[in-house]
Amino acid sequence: MKERKILFFCCAAVLCMAMLCSGCAAERRGGDFGEVLTEDTEKSDDLDDREEEAGGPSESEADSGTLPVELTVEELRAFTDFVNQAENNGFLLSQYDMVSGADLNEILYNGAGMESQPLSEAERRAYEEAGYSVETDLTRLTTAQIEAFLQRKAGIGMADMTGGLDWVYLEATDCYVFQHGDTNFCTFVCTGGRRAGEVYELRFKAASDYVSDCIAVLRDRNGDYQFVSNRYFDNKDDLKRIRKIEEQSFSLELESWGEVEFVSYGPDILEDFRQDVTFRLEQAGREVFAFPEVRDGDLRGDDCFRQIDAVAFPDYDQDGYKDVLIICTYEQIAGEDAGTRHQEVRIYKGGEGTFRYMSQLCSALNTEGKNQSISQVLGEIQEEALDLSGLDQDAARQLAIFAETKDQWIPWGYEPFVFGVTVHDLDGDGRLELLVQVMAGTGLYSENHFYQVDQSGDGIRELPQELYDGFSELDIGVSGSEGQAFRDRDGVVYYMASDITRNGYAESFRQEGAYYLRDGCVYSVAYRGLHMQAQGEDSWEETCYDAEGNEISQADWEGLRESFLAGKEEIPYTISWKNMYPEDAQKASVEEILRYLAEQWGAAADV
Repeated sequence: MKERKILFFCCAAVLCMAMLCSGCAAERRGGDFGEVLTEDTEKSDDLDDREEEAGGPSESEADSGTLPVELTVEELRAFTDFVNQAENNGFLLSQYDMVSGADLNEILYNGAGMESQPLSEAERRAYEEAGYSVETDLTRLTTAQIEAFLQRKAGIGMADMTGGLDWVYLEATDCYVFQHGDTNFCTFVCTGGRRAGEVYELRFKAASDYVSDCIAVLRDRNGDYQFVSNRYFDNKDDLKRIRKIEEQSFSLELESWGEVEFVSYGPDILEDFRQDVTFRLEQAGREVFAFPEVRDGDLRGDDCFRQIDAVAFPDYDQDGYKDVLIICTYEQIAGEDAGTRHQEVRIYKGGEGTFRYMSQLCSALNTEGKNQSISQVLGEIQEEALDLSGLDQDAARQLAIFAETKDQWIPWGYEPFVFGVTVHDLDGDGRLELLVQVMAGTGLYSENHFYQVDQSGDGIRELPQELYDGFSELDIGVSGSEGQAFRDRDGVVYYMASDITRNGYAESFRQEGAYYLRDGCVYSVAYRGLHMQAQGEDSWEETCYDAEGNEISQADWEGLRESFLAGKEEIPYTISWKNMYPEDAQKASVEEILRYLAEQWGAAADV
């Protein structure tokens, strides 16, 4: 029995195989288009010559099938799907001028899509008695299965094949058995072809370096196809042209780019059979923007792309930038739902020189199935123009200035890290403060910034800070919306916060305190500290400190919070943070930033 082993070779063996494969490719490839035609399609070469002399075929002649007709992109995609089906793929893995010369072992290697029954106990004994132990997967096909398959796919039987099947034959049950743990499947793309009557001549590009590109000849048999011949061929066709989905590509004018072409490209399955559909903006055939992927590497999981159902370019949030809405259909290829189809919507929000994928919004719509049409999606997401009429006029003006000056408060230098931004009136004087906090690294290094609209009313200024120890900053955004605030007898409001630093997993230090705004300066104070040192996997040693850094007992440490809050009353306090990356904040429109800030100020003002 001939067995194919999974290729895990040493370096010398790999070099040997590479040389052999190169030699085979040099011998097998080559020959012009006409050399690989069968008797049926050779007639079309003479017809090609007559076409040139006569100025080309008439439309009626081409439709009659008497002259060769170039296949459409849609037909090429259909043949790509056809040869990547299990029952057809093996016919492209050997070279033959007549299908009787095809390598039957390559055709049936993976079972060619036929049902393989497990061996019975008697068959297993017979298999082992023939000298073969069962070590991996077995494929079992009966002679009747193979005969019926060959008649359907090639129009001949096993006896007509010039080469035999190197499987173990079990005479008692008239079946063939093959043991292997690998696959010979290779993805192909149909890059071009033509039809003359019922005969198709198709050019294919192979995904694997170990498999040759080829030209296959097929014959139409009542809507199914039989293989006639297959010859190796060095395919130089333009794959990008084949992948372009013309009916879902559009010319339009976009902010930041002007006149562009929105281009939809089908999956590059030669790169990876799991590839998804992709979208680009192009000018004069040159890519100027690639739309963000929706999955890592543009690779699907248990489903595959089938078609684009709709593309639209509304400005759904009325911010002055066109957005892109796309609905695609996917088919499940694994699991209990294999064969079923579902739709997914993609929403790309336009901005200055960019489009951002709205991941959370799309996830919600797709999970709820609210993705069946563009009108349905727009009905779910379309928002009216931002309405600030419910806000105090002066507060609305300050929020607008914060949004317009976003480049001044975005924490540049922290691009890999998320930062938080919110709005509050820390001292209750009617002048809003914009709070920005960034936390970086495993040591939880934090940095805070506080801004107000300046005296001119046209810009912003950063407020000075006086830190509790001269350099450490409280983690003001860690508490989220669950913070606490206390007012003293002088009307100063203290916002409780802590400062946590780490030295790897085994050691951390926490300072507890508060920050407050007074006379245009932000002050921070600490009233106690706690040092934690790991003592094994589940044990920690804690050392307590007062505000001056003196070691104290745990009982004294617990009493420091009560002492700090003496004479202060708790007041209602809610704070809402918007978290984003600096790059995303920079790309967001002023309208979008204003919406975020208004939502956060609204949450604080409602308390």
